[in-house]
Amino acid sequence: MVLCTMYYHPKIIRPANRKLVVAVSGGIDSLVAASFLHKNKSLDISAFHFNHKIRPQNDQMEEKVVEFCSDFNIQLIVKRCNTPFEGGSSEAFYREQRYAAMEGLGYVVTGQHLDDQVESYVNNCFCGNPEYLPMPLITEYPSKGFTVLRPFCLTTKQQMVEYVENNDLQKYVVEDETNTDESIKRNWIRHTLVPMIREKDYNLEKVVKKKILERIDRL
Repeated sequence: MVLCTMYYHPKIIRPANRKLVVAVSGGIDSLVAASFLHKNKSLDISAFHFNHKIRPQNDQMEEKVVEFCSDFNIQLIVKRCNTPFEGGSSEAFYREQRYAAMEGLGYVVTGQHLDDQVESYVNNCFCGNPEYLPMPLITEYPSKGFTVLRPFCLTTKQQMVEYVENNDLQKYVVEDETNTDESIKRNWIRHTLVPMIREKDYNLEKVVKKKILERIDRL
């Protein structure tokens, strides 16, 4: 089984955006995005990987992304963080380093999916902004010369897992070891809170999907 084309939304990747750079971290989501879009011969696909150089696992992730792109003949750009972190918000620091490395890339595709949007919705309920989804479908960074596209926002994590299994991509996957650390609020939402909500048959996916479709209609 191959991921249905309905989950790559054509209103997010438009005809003018045929030359795309997929941000590939080495996790399931980004590998699926790169593999799936690479199969569309009407698109010109390359990949970008940023090695944060925080933990030894980062080098393993880079190695697997290089192997994946080599095996599927996908052109790859690799950048590494060479600036030491000196305090403050580490998340903000590494995001700025990553964005600086992405300067001039044009249209950049990420693998964020419906489950990510659900987690963001729950997180924003805690912050008093349930009406706001913090991962827009398209984000422009004109001063840096790139635009982020999130065309897989209606795809579930389970569908991505199934795609990896059915397309024999398991050997390339390196999931970030911090994803299981529930001292990080998003991880706690993902691993504890959202499953508890689902057990009560509250359909968060339906609520969030409706919001996403409303945004797509306005594109």
